This record gives sequence, structure tokens and C-alpha cells, in this order.
Amino acid sequence: MLIRGLEINMLRIILLVIAVSTLTGCGLAKATFAYFQSTDNFIEINSSGVFYEDGSKDHAVITEKLLPAAIKAIEEKQNKKFKEKVAIYICNSKESFSKYSGAPKIARGAVFNGKLFISPRAVETDTLNLILIHELSHLHFHQYVGNRRYASNIPPWFQEGLAVYVSGGGGAEKVTHEAAKKSMLQGNTFTPNKSGSLIFPKTAFWFGLKPQMFYRQSSMFVDYLSNNYKVELQEFIALLFDDMEFNEAFNKAFDKSIDGVWVEFIDTLTT
Repeated sequence: MLIRGLEINMLRIILLVIAVSTLTGCGLAKATFAYFQSTDNFIEINSSGVFYEDGSKDHAVITEKLLPAAIKAIEEKQNKKFKEKVAIYICNSKESFSKYSGAPKIARGAVFNGKLFISPRAVETDTLNLILIHELSHLHFHQYVGNRRYASNIPPWFQEGLAVYVSGGGGAEKVTHEAAKKSMLQGNTFTPNKSGSLIFPKTAFWFGLKPQMFYRQSSMFVDYLSNNYKVELQEFIALLFDDMEFNEAFNKAFDKSIDGVWVEFIDTLTT
């Protein structure tokens, strides 16, 4: 029985690592290494839930000041309080950020195993507030549905589209609406799949897009949903928090198919 229990626990760890590696866009080996990294060396500032490494206290102080408004923005737009206290880890280098989060060094923020990691790149590029809110959107969902379920049930276009939308553009700053619209009308576009995947998530590269273009296009669709189906969108998010299957939740909340609403959205781009 003990051996069987160890096998089950190991399987759970493997599935979790696959899920978080999918979500952060990192390799399985890198995610496995990050999964076993202790964050005990990080110091919490003022019992705020913001932790920092040596050399990153100044960034932590800034983050602490931004955090209350960032949390409020998520809870209002995603229509639910955070289930657990938010934990944010401010890393002192791109290398350290990658080590703990499993994300590429070029990334500015990532949610990994229930923790939100911020790279100094977010400060260096003057995007800390946008990235903080963007990643909090992901963390908010993680708290309600879990890492594995977030990856397997919710497709990347909605994960990222919602995060960019609620943050006011965080993660897609280099791609304008006009550039994204032009790309979509030329046929260089994502199409909204109806579920996530642990093994083969349909991210930007699946559609032949660069990440920020994928993020911007996805956020434009979410923005369309918010502007034209605000109540339905909130109901949809609530159903996802209740662990309903993505496509089923969409059909129930909108009383329309994803494909049908997508056609409506594309039609607005030509007018």
C-alpha cells in the first residue's frame, strides 16, 4: 500500500509539473527543477504577501504599493474575491526568476505552483503594474480551479486574452489594436478552440503568431465579449470557477456557440 501511495503521489507531481510547464511556456525539465526550489530565502515585506530576494527590496516596496489596487481590479472584473492570500515573489535577476518560475528569462512575470513570480524586467521595462495585474488574473483562476485544471480545461486564448483585457494591455503592449486587426483580416489569426490541453496547448506558435500578437488578438475577442455580452461573460467566468467544462460553460452562459460569437466578432472587424 505504501508503494502504491508513492506511485500515486509521484503521478500527481508529474501531472502538476506538466500543467505548470504548459502554463509558463517552459520545458518539462526546467519546470521540474523549478518545482522543487524552496522560496524560504525570500523575505516578506510588512506582512503584505510580497516577498523579495536580497537586492530586490526596492522593487518589492513598489509592488506592495501597487498590490491593493491590482487585486481590486481583478476581483471586480473577474467578479470574485481571491480564494487565498496572494503570494508574490520579487526576484533579483532574470536568472533567478527563471530558476524559481520555470519561465524563460525574457518573461516578466509568471504564475508557478500557486505563486506569482516577478522578474526585474517588469521594472526595467516600466510595465510592473500591467504585468502584476496580468499575472494576478492567472493566479485568481489557479486558486479556484487548480493548476492542472486551468491548463486542461481553459484554452490559452482565453487565459491570456482575459489577462490582457483586465490589465489594460499587459503582455501585449508592443502590438496595437490596428496591427492585430490588420493581421486578422489577412488571415494571420488564432481561432478560439473550445478546451485546454495539458500536453498540446494551442498557444501562439500553434497559430503561427508571435506571443504578443496572439495576446492582443485574444484580448480583442474578450473585449468584444465584455462590450456586447457583459452579463454573459461574468456568468461564464463563474461557471468556470465552478469547474464546468469550457465549451459547456460558454454555451450555457451565452446561449450561443463559441464559433457563432467568433463569426460575429470577425464581422465587426470589416465595418
